[in-house]
Amino acid sequence: MRHEVQDLKTKRTTSITIDLGQLYEWNVQYHNKLIENPIIEIEKIRNGLISLLMEGAKDREQIAEDFENVPVHLKNHARHINIREIRENYINKIIQFEGIVKNTTEVKPRVVVSAWKCKYCRTMMYIPQDLGELQKPTFCDRDGCKSKTFEFKPEKSVLKNAHRISVQERPEGLRGGENPSNLILEISDDLSGMVYAGMPVKFTGILRALPSLTNPKSIYLDYIVECLSFEISSKQYEDIVILPEEEEKIQELAEQPDIFLKLRNSIAPDIIGNEIIKDAVVYQLFGGVSKKTISGETRGNIHILLVTDPSCGKSQILRYIYTLAPRAVMATGGGTTKAGLTASAIKSEIDGKYTLEAGAMVLGDQGLVLIDEMDKMSKDDRSSMHEALEQGTVTISKAGINATLKARCSVIGAANPRFGRFDNYMSLGEQINMPPSLLSRFDLIFTMTDIPEEKRDFSISEHILSINEVYGRKSANISVTEDELKIVMPDIDPDLFRKYIAFAKMNYNPVLTKAAMKTIQDNYLDYRKRSGENENKAVSITPRQLEGLIRIAEASARIRLSNVVDETDALRAIGIMETCLKGIAFDESTGAIDTDKMYNKVSASGRKKKQAIAELIKEFCKDEYKHANQIIDELGIRGYDKTEIEITIENMHNEALLVKNNYKYKSV
Repeated sequence: MRHEVQDLKTKRTTSITIDLGQLYEWNVQYHNKLIENPIIEIEKIRNGLISLLMEGAKDREQIAEDFENVPVHLKNHARHINIREIRENYINKIIQFEGIVKNTTEVKPRVVVSAWKCKYCRTMMYIPQDLGELQKPTFCDRDGCKSKTFEFKPEKSVLKNAHRISVQERPEGLRGGENPSNLILEISDDLSGMVYAGMPVKFTGILRALPSLTNPKSIYLDYIVECLSFEISSKQYEDIVILPEEEEKIQELAEQPDIFLKLRNSIAPDIIGNEIIKDAVVYQLFGGVSKKTISGETRGNIHILLVTDPSCGKSQILRYIYTLAPRAVMATGGGTTKAGLTASAIKSEIDGKYTLEAGAMVLGDQGLVLIDEMDKMSKDDRSSMHEALEQGTVTISKAGINATLKARCSVIGAANPRFGRFDNYMSLGEQINMPPSLLSRFDLIFTMTDIPEEKRDFSISEHILSINEVYGRKSANISVTEDELKIVMPDIDPDLFRKYIAFAKMNYNPVLTKAAMKTIQDNYLDYRKRSGENENKAVSITPRQLEGLIRIAEASARIRLSNVVDETDALRAIGIMETCLKGIAFDESTGAIDTDKMYNKVSASGRKKKQAIAELIKEFCKDEYKHANQIIDELGIRGYDKTEIEITIENMHNEALLVKNNYKYKSV
């Protein structure tokens, strides 16, 4: 037991801290008694402290007043439970659990003992308060009074600092797409004001059951925890237990030459094909290494965007990754909660005031966030995501709240083309409702297209039918051979895969070798050189892709359980990046890779063509008005498309470069 007193200029903070682990070693019976009856035993501890301090003291009344409501903190409870496991048998007992703070109210004075003044006889009455509604006297207890009218006197009451928070289960503790459970806590005295939205925290407290905050007349009660202590968690994947034999299996897997193939085959085995996307997901799950620099922290997280046609298996892949990742949060672009994807200020259900509530990316800090229908994001979430994807933080300035929350997560987003199906001859910016500044934050962008192809269609149909046959026979309790089971089973068991990722991320932070650095640099400079030689000046690669190459190479080294990024890791990164660029940034008209086609609505060649059309129109209409059909015919002879000419005419007129008279135009 430790008694702490801290004297400040304006207030004195006093507390008692009891280590339950040490108490168990000292006296098992009293430890169990304290766990089972904490409310009674904590009061006895206070009274015992007061008696101890009064021995030989002069100002005994002052000691009794100062220590009457001294906070008692209990820590290191041996038994840990999940929020969803809390039941009525834990009420009024000490529990310990972990979660992520969703929102928190302001710290305010809470009444411990309320003072009431009888309006008839002026007698003062004092009523101890619990965690529920403010209780007042039923009638005056002075002889002959019996008045029922009282005036609350805050200045005479016993107060303490307190606030309430909402805590959600940590995502890594969920399996199979479970929805996270929530719990309300009250934090008071010297513990108040020390936790914020998005923090992963381990709490110890007394579970109480009170009438519902929203419906006091309901027969159902609400749980609320009276916090006795907390510990802010900073380690990644600390709850994942890896046994010695499992660690040995992980080491053996990492040494196998076909480990990358096995990992790929363990991603959504029900979905045939999409090998390059599965490879990218594997790299993302293991991730690169974040580094602290003078200007801040550079991210190690890898972000992936999938642009898919309908019925390509995108949702199945996302669901499988969600169950596979050690820590994952799933959301939709429309925002599955009021906090949306990042964070927002909402009116709290606890006290009706505006509080900061963490969204999916904050709740998924140091994990993986999967966002479906990303093109349907709200404008606010879209602007907040710029910072979250690059800096790993979310800054909110709303409803008088100014805060920066951590959102150091990898993001895999999925979006649908605006016109239903992806068109390889149009730029990505034309087909998806996302700004170039946001698209450029993604390390890898892939398309999943549904194009009829006899050989591929046969393989897909055969695979789907085989899966249905195997699962159908299993459901009917008909024996299935090992070879048949291989069709539906991943190469690596999902639980072992999950632990493999956690083990690699906790123990390995690879560093680039000189050979790897040279390989990546040579590739980058070669692409940049091609950009300079291209007649349209199309940029083939940007520094953001260079940083992406580094992150993917580091992930490759982590997969091998190596602290060294070698040349083979660099080549793997280059291979997957080239596939990405050729698939989404290849300009059919020039035969060159153009990142403008990936991020912007117009490629470099398209921009140059529009400039050429505009110059010809300006020259053709320089001296006199020309009818629109004349302009189209004149430029059509030179090989330009009618639609492009019409769009250019309209744009030039809107920009006041052409004067219009009916359907005739003249250059200004």
